[in-house]
Amino acid sequence: MESGDERAPLLLTRTILQPSTQHTLACAAVIAANLLERLAYYSIAGNLVFFLYGEPLCWAISLATVTILVLTAITYYLGLLSGWISDSYFGRYGTIVVGYIIYIFGYIVFIYVSFYFEKFEIHDFQNVTYEGTSCNSTWQKDTRPPVCADGNSPNCLTALYVGVILVAIGAGTVRTNLASFGGDQARSGGIKSTHRFFTGYYWSLNLGAILALVAVAYIEDFNFFYGFIVAGSSLLLSFLLFLLGTKLYIRRPAGAINVFKIVYRVISNACYVKRNSNIQDDGTVHNFLDYANMEHEGGKFNVNQIEDVRRLWKLCKVFLLTIPYWMCYSQMVFNLFLLQGLHLHVRFDHFNECLSNNISDEIKSKGASANLCDHLPFIDYTDKKGTPPIPPASLAAFNAIFIVLFLPLIQKCYRFLSKKGIEALTWRRLWLGMLLASLALSAAGLLEYFRRKNIAECGLLRQVIGGTYYDASPSISLLWQIPQYCLVGASEVFFVVTGIEYAYIESPINMQGVVMGLFWLASGIGNFIGLALPYIFYYIDDIWQPKEYINCSRIDKYFFILAIFMLIYSFIFICISKCCDLSLNSVIVETHQKRNNSEPESASATPQLARRRTVRPVNFESSVD
Repeated sequence: MESGDERAPLLLTRTILQPSTQHTLACAAVIAANLLERLAYYSIAGNLVFFLYGEPLCWAISLATVTILVLTAITYYLGLLSGWISDSYFGRYGTIVVGYIIYIFGYIVFIYVSFYFEKFEIHDFQNVTYEGTSCNSTWQKDTRPPVCADGNSPNCLTALYVGVILVAIGAGTVRTNLASFGGDQARSGGIKSTHRFFTGYYWSLNLGAILALVAVAYIEDFNFFYGFIVAGSSLLLSFLLFLLGTKLYIRRPAGAINVFKIVYRVISNACYVKRNSNIQDDGTVHNFLDYANMEHEGGKFNVNQIEDVRRLWKLCKVFLLTIPYWMCYSQMVFNLFLLQGLHLHVRFDHFNECLSNNISDEIKSKGASANLCDHLPFIDYTDKKGTPPIPPASLAAFNAIFIVLFLPLIQKCYRFLSKKGIEALTWRRLWLGMLLASLALSAAGLLEYFRRKNIAECGLLRQVIGGTYYDASPSISLLWQIPQYCLVGASEVFFVVTGIEYAYIESPINMQGVVMGLFWLASGIGNFIGLALPYIFYYIDDIWQPKEYINCSRIDKYFFILAIFMLIYSFIFICISKCCDLSLNSVIVETHQKRNNSEPESASATPQLARRRTVRPVNFESSVD
């Protein structure tokens, strides 16, 4: 038992042992704020390509797809900066508040642009823009305000990129710090409470995504202005809910530790001691950083400080190994999967028409390999009444739905395997996530192959989505994308959830904000590499045509190449994880041994001990308390 004058390692503004009701309410406020914030984020990210590519903005498809990658990449990059700021200067609470304010200003830009163009909205099929062409709406020219560009420049390029950057900064800041901030509230209830919080937190994240990709996406399919109003209101409500819990929160003092300064000083001191001393190999130096130990002449740091820097370096190496996964992931859910969905049959009506008699035998014989840029007959479906179109962005909801349903099942599967002597080691879970990502890309490639084959045999189906013509496959439904979205969801359960747990458990207690930022930074690097991939393949082979619409490109080959790369890299990852000491052989889920009826672990346990214990199970059937 700790003595009354003993100070806890985690410096807080309030006592660590909070009443159960207080820390429950604090956790609930964070989880509710996270749900509403994620709804706002995915309302933009999930439909951004559609918003920019369609009428009336009419951006080139290459610029629209690059913009969504810029949004996600900056969001992830800001995680490191905001984590460092929260750990070193403002504290997590202050950093989150600033992030929300920036976030709201970014949303105001999107609402303003969509409001301006709302009066030019296309409500019939007489002035519909054909995909791949620039806006022909000269009647907008004289009334367009200075913020929007005329001529060949994309509409509102400057204004929208300001909005994208502000939303990315705000979203990255809030997401990185909200999880760690909530963990601080839950820690007062012990390890079990902490893991219940993260379960509720991740569920709220995906529930927010589901609401955005189903409800808000449906509104945006008819009118982006009203969709952004709903999502912006959700963001504002999220901010207010977070502020309402202010008096309940446990808050770390600002400027408790400058993480990067400590890391720099430890490394510099180790270099100095190694260069200027004659330390004999007496068994005390196991690592380069051990030279900075104050037990050696010239050393200035204690064992705990050196161990924290060593653990941070190990985490950095693991995060670097995740970059190829994020590179492939960036090409999927809100990018090429969405673009592919726009060129599939988006209604529930069964379509049997085929114009095979009007298609040359050469194109038919080539099938999916045919040049679909050539003039092909099309079935005009724009003026026919039928079932309402399925918003292509709503299919991404199956990704989140699968995660919500699969998370509790996989925990039970882990426990079953543990009883059979097969432990769910960290590297195994990460590896399985990579395999599932490869399968998702393969499924997308197969669907794209048959989509092209169907067009070569039966012609095109011309359909209207959001005031823009899209030449789609006449017989293949958008619903065929469900398997690839579910595979991506399963991949996230194994890779992303495991990565977050690993980062939280292995991180030094005073560096959690920076560590979570580094985790998302790796994702940002992968996204920026993903920016260049289409152009690399454009110059290597005629696989991707960034200036043309999707039927001129061999996206099926692109998907297959990424799938093969991900499969090969997954085995390289296994070799590296086994050859290097990266702490990936740990078990971060429940083993089959049951705990005795002992006292629950309390927050009085030191963080070092807590990090090294076997992590107790996440109780998915329980509410966050």
